[in-house]
Amino acid sequence: MVPYPLPLDNPAVPREFSERNFQQLAAMQSIETRVAIRLCRDRAEMLEQTLQPGSVIVMAGRSRWWPTQEQRLASRLSRLGHKVIFAAARRKDLAYA
Repeated sequence: MVPYPLPLDNPAVPREFSERNFQQLAAMQSIETRVAIRLCRDRAEMLEQTLQPGSVIVMAGRSRWWPTQEQRLASRLSRLGHKVIFAAARRKDLAYA
């Protein structure tokens, strides 16, 4: 996500840097993976427009007794007909935390 003060085509973290890091991570996995960086203001809206109907989505996020941002996104995508697998993780296990 690119915050509003920045131009959408100029994120705080260069697109090439993010793409390279995700490609390295994907290369270490034993399943076929494709990396596609999408710059957006609203993550949920971008996913709704980008995902194919019935997509399988694996998400990780913190689990709390109140819905976290990640849990709300997982619920929204499930309501749209996607198959969502939510893996609860500790903060230190999350790459973006």
